Amino acid sequence: MDTFCILFKSFGDYLLYGIGLWIAACALSPTFKAWFKQQENAMKKTRWKSILFGVSLAVFCTALIAASVRIQLIQLKEQSPGYQSQMILKFHTKNLAAEFAKYADDYDKLAASNNGQVWNKGLEFRRQFDDKTRLIQTRLDEEGRDTQKLYELYYKAAMTSRGNDRNPLSDEVREISKELTNLANQLPTHEQNH
Repeated sequence: MDTFCILFKSFGDYLLYGIGLWIAACALSPTFKAWFKQQENAMKKTRWKSILFGVSLAVFCTALIAASVRIQLIQLKEQSPGYQSQMILKFHTKNLAAEFAKYADDYDKLAASNNGQVWNKGLEFRRQFDDKTRLIQTRLDEEGRDTQKLYELYYKAAMTSRGNDRNPLSDEVREISKELTNLANQLPTHEQNH
């Protein structure tokens, strides 16, 4: 829809320039002036041609104005601080989801190379993700997103990683990654704003 509006506006702008040049040429050239007068007289004789021309011109101008207004509203919305903030939050949320997914993969590789024995990963997990997750969760809450599931998943993974060198399970961490991706996808995209 937006592509159509942009193309239609561009086409309309150039068509109006062309009409303007044509009218200017008609006004400046006596030959064109006589031809224009002849066309005007012909249109006056056939009423339906003048009505059809007038209605077509009115519909075209109305559509051109509507397309222009829509494009300006989209540009205004995209430049608003709220929209920019949402796009930045979406970017950071997706990046954090990717970090969780990478952590889960690294955890699996480390566990496989050490026959399931992974020491001190729990402390590393909390150091690496506590602040980032808390910040993203707070920002998502401010945007009106339900982060209860994210909180529960993270709390479960953090509790699993406490004490006795027990570590967060990679499946739990992948679930956190999926939930962050889901929350990021709830934020508006560029296409949804059009």
